[in-house]
Amino acid sequence: MSKVAIVEIKDNDVEKAVREAIKLIGGLKQFIGKSEKVLLKPNMLSAPTDKAKREMIITSPIVLEVLSKMLLELKKSIVIGDNSGAGISGGTRSVLEQSGYLRLKALDERIDVRSLELNGPVVTDINGRKL
Repeated sequence: MSKVAIVEIKDNDVEKAVREAIKLIGGLKQFIGKSEKVLLKPNMLSAPTDKAKREMIITSPIVLEVLSKMLLELKKSIVIGDNSGAGISGGTRSVLEQSGYLRLKALDERIDVRSLELNGPVVTDINGRKL
């Protein structure tokens, strides 16, 4: 059966809450095994310029930062990547720029942040509607 941990963030200490939640579900090692490289796939639907809206639809860069630190402590290389599926100009690359995820590359040379889409969004006309 899957485990779920819900931890209250106290005093704005996201790192402490994330670490506690991971501990409650049994730690990271059970999920990564002996893998040298780990993919963190955040929820990158889109990244509106309105910060409040953005924070409701993407995984917080702070959570990814904490998870990255924890994986670096385990001597892992990290890829933070996703395919947003956003039908916006620039696709996932734009979401990466607007989300705050790109700054995570500066934490450590073992962190790579990238778009997992091949060529960006594809616009298709179906019955006169652009999708």
